[in-house]
Amino acid sequence: MIYINIYIIMKKEDKTQERKNTWAFISFAGGKEATSDEVLIKEIDVCIQYGTKEKKKQLLEWINAMFGQGIYDPPSDKVKEAIERLRADIKAQNLSDKRDEACSDRQIDFERLHNCFNRHFNVRNCEALDNWVKNEHISKDFAVLASEIYNCKYFIKSEYKTFIGWYRNFCDIVKCECIESYHQSKLKPTPDLTASFYFLDVPL
Repeated sequence: MIYINIYIIMKKEDKTQERKNTWAFISFAGGKEATSDEVLIKEIDVCIQYGTKEKKKQLLEWINAMFGQGIYDPPSDKVKEAIERLRADIKAQNLSDKRDEACSDRQIDFERLHNCFNRHFNVRNCEALDNWVKNEHISKDFAVLASEIYNCKYFIKSEYKTFIGWYRNFCDIVKCECIESYHQSKLKPTPDLTASFYFLDVPL
């Protein structure tokens, strides 16, 4: 796993390029020098994927300081897009942290949740489900889970005539926001969500 630690940025003459000045980036994480914007873009994307929140902020501050001095070539469009991805990632993390703080005292009725399943949904399945719902997710992800449970072979569907009836009950159980404008036909899990809902497929 690569983490971004220290960066050095320099201007360098490159007469093979139309631009007189190109960037030379040295990352002590990778230990190699290169002379293209692609290196910075790669560093940004690696930091987004693997870096901590603090590392992402440090990288953004470093980028702002370097380009803000006015003595370097302005960033290319591709670099600007990468910087915006980094900003968006940091913003999303900040919103997630605020949501976690606001909802950290959710009182989930786990027993009531477990009673929605038949006996084949065993203790390990319940524990995996509990671990998912006690963490914070966006409202739509909770709605997608409710839809997946409704279609799960272990779910006691006879208790609920419609999905919306189950969805309201589910939101009350796990103390998440209930958005009734969601249509079940539109609640399709992403590949990542499908993987995280593994406990709905088979007894563990």
